[in-house]
Amino acid sequence: RYLFYVSISKAFRETGSKIMHGAAGQKRITVAFINNYPVALPKPEEQSQIVGFLDETLKRVDSLITKKQRLIKLLKEKRAAIITRAVTKGLDPNAPMKDSGVKWVGKMPQEWNLVRFKHTARMKYGSSLPLELRNDGDFLVYGSNGPVGVNSCANTSAPVVVLGRKGSFGKVNYSDKPVFAIDTTYYIDRSCTDYHLKWLFYLLQVLDLDSVSMDTGVPGLSREHVHDLIIPNCSYAEQRRISVFLDNVTSKLDSFISKIEKSIGLLKEYRSSLITAAVTGKIDVREEVP
Repeated sequence: RYLFYVSISKAFRETGSKIMHGAAGQKRITVAFINNYPVALPKPEEQSQIVGFLDETLKRVDSLITKKQRLIKLLKEKRAAIITRAVTKGLDPNAPMKDSGVKWVGKMPQEWNLVRFKHTARMKYGSSLPLELRNDGDFLVYGSNGPVGVNSCANTSAPVVVLGRKGSFGKVNYSDKPVFAIDTTYYIDRSCTDYHLKWLFYLLQVLDLDSVSMDTGVPGLSREHVHDLIIPNCSYAEQRRISVFLDNVTSKLDSFISKIEKSIGLLKEYRSSLITAAVTGKIDVREEVP
């Protein structure tokens, strides 16, 4: 158990990472590194004390991390529920409703109608990024997971919605600046729609696109599948009101989630540092163990 803590200590991991070899994604340490790694080895009874201290302390830290992760999960579920309700029910709780006939939509305001997505917007394919442009410029480059760099050439106008097409397919991003949408993405800008783009951004988030893979090799999102989806539709003015409302609500939730994620990162850093300090003799835990 003591050697287990040595092997997950920050000191062991950082030293090992410096001598790892092999192809990207397949890098590894050698048996020789493990065999020759110098271990601060106290007497067996002190090893047991260190293990007892770490077991008890890390149990409390891990419990706190788990609670914070559970809170993040609940906040994300709340965020998704608010978005879903807004884009399917509108903002007026007293609005007369009707049955949409679509299971995931349920009831919707009487003045709304259902349309196929292709009648609101057409998705365009992203492009391969030219080599000569990869290290120059002012425009965000968007990949499947979001912004990944800057570039001097944009292939979209602004604002723009970018969707993951390959890899992290179905992920939805929004930018109020021109971007270069790379070839693992689709994008929707003013050339693709007359609808409110921020409203489309929120709508696409509730369509569960990341659960749909249409390729047998690399998982991918089919443009035809999205175009064929039936969605609730409202006036442009209502789309704008919904977008403003959701911007306000989600920004507050995202800020709260970000703070919790930062606190989890600090706890994990503390956890790692504590293990290293205990197994290298930087702290004396003998008085801490009953």
